[in-house]
Amino acid sequence: MIISKHFKKEAFTIDELKKASITMADAFQTHERMTKIFTKRRSLELLFYAMLYIINKEGDIVVLYDYDKPIGYLTFMKSNNGKEITLWKILKYVPMTALRFLLVSIKDIKKIIGYLNDFSQKEEVEGKNMHLMQAAIDPDYKGKGLMTQLFDLANEHYKNYDHLVLETSDSSNISLYKHLGYEVVQVIDTLHIFKRKLED
Repeated sequence: MIISKHFKKEAFTIDELKKASITMADAFQTHERMTKIFTKRRSLELLFYAMLYIINKEGDIVVLYDYDKPIGYLTFMKSNNGKEITLWKILKYVPMTALRFLLVSIKDIKKIIGYLNDFSQKEEVEGKNMHLMQAAIDPDYKGKGLMTQLFDLANEHYKNYDHLVLETSDSSNISLYKHLGYEVVQVIDTLHIFKRKLED
């Protein structure tokens, strides 16, 4: 039973960020493209930890709870055409995590660079937008409509923005995002870029 869901007002602790990165890595174990690119699960954990650390400083994290257990996350940053998290920010905030990621992921670097190259080709979505960075539900709680609850919360919270923007390279997510009111604005290889107009 879900009894609490909110934007966390205070910063996450390191322990909370680590737990969130594990939940995200678990959730992405069935992701079509990510599992082909990041062949080691530890790579995903380190990637998500680095991103969460930066978002914790500069963006928003929406958390869904089952009593006091966090079971789902959406993360957002003000949109800068998909370049919200740069190499400079990673080196500034989490240099040791970046080094560990490089060491763990060295065999996958070519595939990772290819994946990131898709993002560099994104066309800008005009307006005052928020960018969805990650969406993850604990696999034990999937199939219960919880992602819809999280997106409804985000839509209300960001109603003063023009659009929510996101992307996915997992074809199984496309119908979900369309169901949630998103439209495809660009396709690059397997990467689909979506936007959802927010109500005034």
